Amino acid sequence: MCVIIHQPKDKRQVTYEEFESSWQSNPHGFWLIYFNNNKVCIEKSMRMKEAWAIYNNLASELEWETDFILHFRYSTHGSIGLDNCHPFPCGNGKYLVHNGVLGYNSTRKWEEDFSDTKLLALTLEKFDVSPNDNWLDNQVVCDFVNSICTWDKILVMDNDGQVYRFGKEGIESPCGQLWASNDSPFDMYGYHKFYGSCNNVEIDEEGHDLSQWFYEDGVWITNEQYCNRYGIPYKASEWE
Repeated sequence: MCVIIHQPKDKRQVTYEEFESSWQSNPHGFWLIYFNNNKVCIEKSMRMKEAWAIYNNLASELEWETDFILHFRYSTHGSIGLDNCHPFPCGNGKYLVHNGVLGYNSTRKWEEDFSDTKLLALTLEKFDVSPNDNWLDNQVVCDFVNSICTWDKILVMDNDGQVYRFGKEGIESPCGQLWASNDSPFDMYGYHKFYGSCNNVEIDEEGHDLSQWFYEDGVWITNEQYCNRYGIPYKASEWE
């Protein structure tokens, strides 16, 4: 049901292995959303190598300057193609991405091929009646978005480049650098939960320093051993 990766501007980039793992599970289109030259920018692709090149080049060029939101689609509603690749405009320069199944359908013939996410975006767009309206400031509308996210996750980037999350909590990568709507990007690590933080010491009942250890498939391993296996720096200072 798709996967979203959120890379905050002060965090590390997505690795090729994480990108490939996400694509293999969700091969029906890729989009990238970021903020540049005072506007939200979008790139889309239906081919993995092209998609990786787009992301990798932009992430290197704009490192530390913008959040990146990556979306890998697995089609559940609507046709497979660029027209149904996220993100979708949802009012006054904002763009929306979604992971899950909303069951949102239209009775209008010209909308019957739209994905459920596209239909939601069109609905939200109607709340921004004037150029100064922003439904993100309307608690009733935000509560509505959260209410339809039973198990779903929705991310919105506004026209200032700020990212808003709706729905259930996602999965964090090692050291909490990246956020994902499910574990597709991190399947290769063999874990589903990160214990502790790279920046805060936390001791469990058995005396493990959770800021220095991961729990993977029932085995405790250190950050250094874990990250060296995949060529990823494990010290927080090396991410910065």
